[in-house]
Amino acid sequence: MKSKYNVKPGDYIHINWIEGEPRYAGREGVVKSIDSIGQIHGSWGGLALLPEDDWVLLPLDYIELRAAVHKIFNELLDREFECAQANEFDYEYFEAKTDDILRLIKRQNQNN
Repeated sequence: MKSKYNVKPGDYIHINWIEGEPRYAGREGVVKSIDSIGQIHGSWGGLALLPEDDWVLLPLDYIELRAAVHKIFNELLDREFECAQANEFDYEYFEAKTDDILRLIKRQNQNN
């Protein structure tokens, strides 16, 4: 992961912990701007991050993996809705999509 001090607009951040703000732990978002005193503003909520807060920049390959898994998950949800309306369940489809997700994760782990 890149050094947190090299952050720039468009980077993706995962927040581990902000002192006094436990509800932000685990949030992720895109950096929108950095103000003149170094506060980092982004899509994770109304609170600005400081360089000394506990957060990390996420690498591009993580973001791409997450987007691919999200796409497959949405396809699963769409199919589940179709099956529910038809009062059926497509086990083969769900198994194939689950395998797709596992392959993506395995490939990501091999690249790290």
